[in-house]
Amino acid sequence: MNSKKLSANLLTRNFMYFMSNFPPHFIEEVWKDDERLAIHLREKMRGKIGDAGYISVQVFSNFFYDLSSDNQLKLIDWVNKHYNGIGLPQEEEIVKIPVNILRRELLKSAKLRSFVSNLDYREGSLTMAEFDDLFPDYLPGNVISEVFNACCEQERRVEA
Repeated sequence: MNSKKLSANLLTRNFMYFMSNFPPHFIEEVWKDDERLAIHLREKMRGKIGDAGYISVQVFSNFFYDLSSDNQLKLIDWVNKHYNGIGLPQEEEIVKIPVNILRRELLKSAKLRSFVSNLDYREGSLTMAEFDDLFPDYLPGNVISEVFNACCEQERRVEA
């Protein structure tokens, strides 16, 4: 997965899903280049679990915030490269849709019609992440992705 092509919103959502659905030995995987640090971090995580007996999202958050900034970034990078909890597109699956098709589909959407001017100075094609970045954060992502997916359907019909 090419993280540079994905929006911050998608990457953030993916990390949030990771916090609830991480693989059991992720610490050993992330810090496999430093076995001593991996052991230290595994023990740190065990200490945070306490009587609960499991790693809750709160425990994971506390663990994350206790990491050094370098180790936080290392974990984030690892998650973005190795975890795909929300169906993030793999590099070869990244679809680009022509701006004129996106504009036409936006005009059909009552919720997004007012944002059609966001495409005024765009040419060529956009990925879902680039399209998503054109909208304010308060808009529900599913509305934006519905428009993009409708465009993908149109493209498939044209190709067929």
